[in-house]
Amino acid sequence: MQPKFTRGGKTIKSITYVADAYIEYADGSIILYDVKGMADTTAKIKRKMFWYRYPEIDYRWITYLKKYGGWIDYDEAQKLRREEKKKKKLSTGGLSTRDKLIQRKKDFEKKNVGGLIYPKEGTMRLRVKSPGDDEELLIEVIQFYLGRDLGGVISPATFGEPCPFMDKYKELKDSSDEDDRELAKTLVPKRKYVLGGIIYKDDKGKEVDPDGIDKGVMVARGVYQDIIDLYLDEDEWGDMTDPEEGYDIKISRSGSGKNDTSYTVSPCQKKKLDKKYRGTIDLEKIVRAQIKSYEELEELLDKFLCGSSGGEDDDRPSKKSPKLKDGKKKKKKFKSDI
Repeated sequence: MQPKFTRGGKTIKSITYVADAYIEYADGSIILYDVKGMADTTAKIKRKMFWYRYPEIDYRWITYLKKYGGWIDYDEAQKLRREEKKKKKLSTGGLSTRDKLIQRKKDFEKKNVGGLIYPKEGTMRLRVKSPGDDEELLIEVIQFYLGRDLGGVISPATFGEPCPFMDKYKELKDSSDEDDRELAKTLVPKRKYVLGGIIYKDDKGKEVDPDGIDKGVMVARGVYQDIIDLYLDEDEWGDMTDPEEGYDIKISRSGSGKNDTSYTVSPCQKKKLDKKYRGTIDLEKIVRAQIKSYEELEELLDKFLCGSSGGEDDDRPSKKSPKLKDGKKKKKKFKSDI
């Protein structure tokens, strides 16, 4: 379809194509057939090139699906699969997983709230698993960050339950005492998102991490938005949780500081998920397992308020608020997205 050529002293290989079946009729018309199970990106590009270069040839993709009567046009099969999946995932409220992700995407666009995710520097490869029909791919959680030593705490307020951190934050934030309001700025709740799936030992996906089966991963808004974009791209990617036609994703982190860290989400080639790893994942169970008891949270809160979290990342204010040169106290906006 494209001959080899030379560029910069190097020979660029030609692009070739071999059909599965070639039929030429008595009237001179030609039909080419390609049998496809799950077309990858390269195949889709080659098809477009063929259509452009040989418009006079009837070039067709077909696939065999017993439930649809046997041999069927590939694109028609994909359409039927999407319609079947949409019908299957419609909830009593009329919102499918796709509809809910579209709504979440709109919410993100309305609220430009940043954040960081937890994967360490490097690349994490995982296969996201569905929490079930009509469920979002992730659970939204409320987290309090207590500094380098104490780390982050998932709040029971995630599930509408009492939380000493949330109570103290509201008390300090609404206080008439300025020092209390300054302290509240270090106890600000943030929205995070927990997805679940299969974690691999390497970024090639050759071996599953035995400790990474049905594991929860906490991510921030930007990563979740990238995952939503892939899910909604039905032409190229679509539902990554599908055990037959889904795909792994890579979450890559570069940088280690607060201001130089960035994350990217990239899809991997589509492949079937091993049957022993299939099924839904209970995200609520995973999140609840990380939530401490009310008494334990109270102890952590006492440590935080008493200055036990320590470390260079501890940015809690002293008893007196910092002042500007003119003697006025600095003003700092609350950064909560709750």
